[in-house]
Order: sequence, then C-alpha cells, then structure tokens
Amino acid sequence: MKIHILVLILLAFPGYMPARKRFDLFLIDGSKIKGRVMSVTASEVTLMSDFGMLRLDLQKLTAETRAKLTESNKPDSTALLQRIAEREATVS
Repeated sequence: MKIHILVLILLAFPGYMPARKRFDLFLIDGSKIKGRVMSVTASEVTLMSDFGMLRLDLQKLTAETRAKLTESNKPDSTALLQRIAEREATVS
C-alpha cells in the first residue's frame, strides 16, 4: 500500500522527479537527435525529444554515444535508497 501512495505522489508532483539533462544522440547514419534520456535497456534507449517520445535501437547509435549512455545511466543505489526512505517518511 505504501508503494502505491508513493507512486501516486511522484506522479502528482513531477517536481520531485530528478531533472534530466539534455543529451545528444549521434546515429550511425550521421544524424543527431537531442532530448532527455528517460531509460536505457540492453537493446534500446527511450528519449523524450521536442517531437515526442522516441525509442531507438542501440545498434543504430555510434559506439561513442552507446558508451556515454551506459556510463551516465548507472544507478546510484545509495542515493536511490535514500530517496525511497525520504519518500516513505513523507508518506507516513
């Protein structure tokens, strides 16, 4: 139940969500896409651009861009645990 309330709070108040900086994605074909990286999986990256939400296959990105994405999106487990504890305290 606490998790559901926490999710509702985070969705209701987007200011609590961490700010994501703009990122330049360079594609193999030479084009560039700017936006905020929302998530990175083993096969694709989800990007919020000025034109909407985009999902791109990692194989279409340059090797340098793939390296930057994996480096910049490593989760900081201690910071995440601290944020969860803060949100649980707020809900309580």
